[in-house]
Amino acid sequence: MTGQYDSPGSGQYSGQGPGYQPPGYGQQQSGQYGPPGQYGPPGQYGPPGYPPPEPPRRNRTKQIVSWVAVLAGGIATTVIAALLINGTDGKKHEPPTALVTESGRQLQSFDPNAVGNTPSVAPKAGETRPAAPPAPKNGEKYAPTPKDASTWPDVCDLVTEAQIRLAVPKAGKIDSLGTITARSSIAEGPEPIRSTLCVYTVELPELKDQINPLEIHVRILGVDTATWTKDRYEKDLASAKRSSAGSTLMQFKDYGKTLGMDGAFYNGGYVKAYKGGFYIQVEKMKGGTGVEPSGKFLKSDDWIPEALPKAIPGIAPKI
Repeated sequence: MTGQYDSPGSGQYSGQGPGYQPPGYGQQQSGQYGPPGQYGPPGQYGPPGYPPPEPPRRNRTKQIVSWVAVLAGGIATTVIAALLINGTDGKKHEPPTALVTESGRQLQSFDPNAVGNTPSVAPKAGETRPAAPPAPKNGEKYAPTPKDASTWPDVCDLVTEAQIRLAVPKAGKIDSLGTITARSSIAEGPEPIRSTLCVYTVELPELKDQINPLEIHVRILGVDTATWTKDRYEKDLASAKRSSAGSTLMQFKDYGKTLGMDGAFYNGGYVKAYKGGFYIQVEKMKGGTGVEPSGKFLKSDDWIPEALPKAIPGIAPKI
């Protein structure tokens, strides 16, 4: 009601008239609100002379006991952790390290599937090729069906390690890997199921400094009718003659039927040969260059043209 200023929410204390402002209102002093000594320290409010509320007193005994408990717990945890790590003898305990033998080290280095000193099962020679039933044969010769790549023989069977050694008599270890590549000659019919590319990696111990391992690729270019194969071969032969004519860099030689095939030629690092419906390529992909024991620098061009054709005659009896 108008004229009453001590009613709740009026904002005025009893005994104060309308518009009354306490002395010092609006003049804030550091650490005080209103005239000194009237309103108490910061954070406490009330009418003049009203005693400020006392903060709750903490139980010092309980506080000390809590601090002691926390400190004791921390010390106990540290001691237990130290014992678990270092042991009661003060020496650091670590899982024992297995002794790695020289053979184990080699397994870890060269066998990507080895675990510790336990090697993975080394693949057998046959497991380096796609799994497939034997290719059809007629007696001792392979008998594929024209335009049916699923009947092609595995090219790693056409050129064996023994035939590679005829080309490279001083070869050391020879590794082979058969894979299926996209067929390049047939646009219809089933896909190949056996290796159409065989990669031979050949060590050359005689070269004391070899730039790259010698790598030879043997590839089935196509198996079709004898007419189709002959036509394609003759086109490639004519193209090779043109590209090598007048060139001092491109080495070319036409072997005709001297290698047991219906036709064969060498041109710049590869031999192409055909017989019946088979069309084969043997190529030096890299390597074959290094320093001989005598100190002579040997280029692959110095011996590869004579070497590669020696692997061809072994193909003829199989096709």
